[in-house]
Amino acid sequence: MAASSTLLIPLSSFCFPSEEIAREEKRKEETKFRKKHIRSVDVIAIRQQLLAQYDVLQTRIKELKEASENEVWMLARMCQLENKIFAVGEPSYSARRTRVKRVREGLKSSLRSRIELIESYAKISSMIEIEVEMDTDVLAAEAASNAESIAQQIEQIMELENLEEACSQ
Repeated sequence: MAASSTLLIPLSSFCFPSEEIAREEKRKEETKFRKKHIRSVDVIAIRQQLLAQYDVLQTRIKELKEASENEVWMLARMCQLENKIFAVGEPSYSARRTRVKRVREGLKSSLRSRIELIESYAKISSMIEIEVEMDTDVLAAEAASNAESIAQQIEQIMELENLEEACSQ
């Protein structure tokens, strides 16, 4: 005679489709949360890098402005000196006049380059400001808009519930 064996499997070990779907949904939510958290950390790191670059640019702009002010002062001095030499009118000063003129042209060129650098740094600084503001102000505006949208949806649901109650009575 063949022995029959009964296999007892607890009911809790069975996975019903609804439980499996719930577990899968939970895994998806956890994955979304992790990705969102990682993205949030990345955004903060990028913002910190941008702000650090902004500080470097502002320091550099300040240094360039100070150097430009000194060059403007020296350029004014060279113009005065050249005018004095010209006023004297002595041919023996022509070599000195040429030398002053050469220095003056070098200062003008250097000053133009510094101004171009200042303008470039200022433009990059503005771009950084835009990015940082976009990151904070736009997100806040979007959140406020989303909250308003959610409030409207809740209000609509409540109205529907009130209508359902009125119809059922």
